Amino acid sequence: MDAVLFSGLDVLIERNLTSHQRVLSHKVFFGIERSLQSQIKKGIELLIDGLPLIFEALNRCPMI
Repeated sequence: MDAVLFSGLDVLIERNLTSHQRVLSHKVFFGIERSLQSQIKKGIELLIDGLPLIFEALNRCPMI
C-alpha cells in the first residue's frame, strides 16, 4: 500500500475504532499486504520465466 494512504488509514483507525477493532483491522491490513507482496513476487517470477519466450518471439518478428 502507498505509505500516505496507509498512514491516513492508521489515523482513522486510531481515532474511530475500539482497541479490539484496531487489532482486527491491523490483522486485515497485514494480510492484505502479505497477499499483495506474494502476488507481486509471483508476477515477477512469471515474467522472468517468460523472458526467453518473449525474446524468441521478438527475434522472429520482422523489423519494420
